Amino acid sequence: MQLYGKITAIWLSLICLLACATTSSRSPSADVVFVSLDKSVSTYWHIRAKKDFKKLFSLEAPYIQFLTPFRIYRIYLAHTITPEKIEIIKRRCETQKEGIYCDLYLKLTENNKSSFIHDEWVYIADRWYHVIKDRIVFPHCFPP
Repeated sequence: MQLYGKITAIWLSLICLLACATTSSRSPSADVVFVSLDKSVSTYWHIRAKKDFKKLFSLEAPYIQFLTPFRIYRIYLAHTITPEKIEIIKRRCETQKEGIYCDLYLKLTENNKSSFIHDEWVYIADRWYHVIKDRIVFPHCFPP
């Protein structure tokens, strides 16, 4: 019985040791992922302000690129805001099977006037993509 207890204790110690090692190695990569989100958000809005629609289209989620003709996307964004400053006020992210989904609340400042918007992003295959959410212009991008 004592041998069984010692073996169990050794196994539990090994499991705890592996769990701690695994957890500590994940933390820096999570930080890197969210730093890259901040950079992606900033890049997206600066490209949008410059009205470089082809580059901007490549930053949209892959399914949006696949389902939306570029000409419709370009028309939709023709009258866009041109923020001088972008600030993430609130971030809510959840890990899903396919990747990480983030719901952001942004403060965009243009000509000393601020506006607040809801923005969505998804992390798939080591890259952040913007998720455009307009059910009127892009109804084909949403399930019924």
